[in-house]
Amino acid sequence: MRCGFIVGYNVVERTGKLVDQNKQEISFTYYELGALLKGDKVYFNIEMGKDGLQATQVTKSLDEYQ
Repeated sequence: MRCGFIVGYNVVERTGKLVDQNKQEISFTYYELGALLKGDKVYFNIEMGKDGLQATQVTKSLDEYQ
């Protein structure tokens, strides 16, 4: 589980970008943006996608993992 901040998103393509604690920019795909806003602190897992690193299970609350 990693921690980072949302730096932007594209509503049309349903993609977003976040920056982790190492200042590494990572993209993610979302189905419903919900309450995720630019600047929000989020928790996520990471996996290698076809276009490089991809964040998965992006959430604002660690409670959703328990």
